[in-house]
Amino acid sequence: MSIKRLIGTVFWDLRLQVKYQILTVAAVVTILYTMIFKLLVRDEFDEILVLLIFTDPVMLGFIFIGALVLFEKGSHTLDALVVTPLRISEYLFSKVISLGLIATVCALVIAIAGHGLRFNYFLFIYGVFITSAIVTLLGFAGVSRMRNFNQYFIIIPQFLAPLALPLLNFFQLTDSWLLYILPTQATLNLLWASFHPISTSDMVYSLIYLPVWLLLSYNYAAYSFRRHIMVSSKL
Repeated sequence: MSIKRLIGTVFWDLRLQVKYQILTVAAVVTILYTMIFKLLVRDEFDEILVLLIFTDPVMLGFIFIGALVLFEKGSHTLDALVVTPLRISEYLFSKVISLGLIATVCALVIAIAGHGLRFNYFLFIYGVFITSAIVTLLGFAGVSRMRNFNQYFIIIPQFLAPLALPLLNFFQLTDSWLLYILPTQATLNLLWASFHPISTSDMVYSLIYLPVWLLLSYNYAAYSFRRHIMVSSKL
């Protein structure tokens, strides 16, 4: 992997996100959430705060990667990329880094607006960025075989509905260990741990489990790139 080429690709992706109004949408959502929490009393709505931050890298990230890839398909950018020196890892890491940076900055703004400046930044950034990366990679795997937005919108619930299930545990509607199989249980643990203490076992599980899912998601995305993007480009 070429670091220089990766950095150049990240900046290119950020320019594309500005061009396709993805950054604008993220900014509007962030401003909306910030305005909401400016009208509320701090430290009394942390559950709602975690819920809204959770939707930022998970829900929006999945839609953003779908939009980016479909735009690239429509402009035949991917057909050109597969014959360049750019490697699959560099392409995927660029999407992960660029969308992860946007998700993390937006989430930090929302957290500060809703909770204030005093919280655990390491756990917060760790949870948001890695979750954004996982969702971006899963979203790429899903959209890689789609031809248009209509097809992609059909599969969105199939991916996002399971990822949202740990919210049942978070809001104490259930107490199921089965939901700990899903990476977003670890995400919710870390977001809450950014503001309030959690058990040592939950902390260790969350810090270790998200990178495991990141590796699995990367392999799935790389396989999807080779299986659907490169094959469709007749390479």
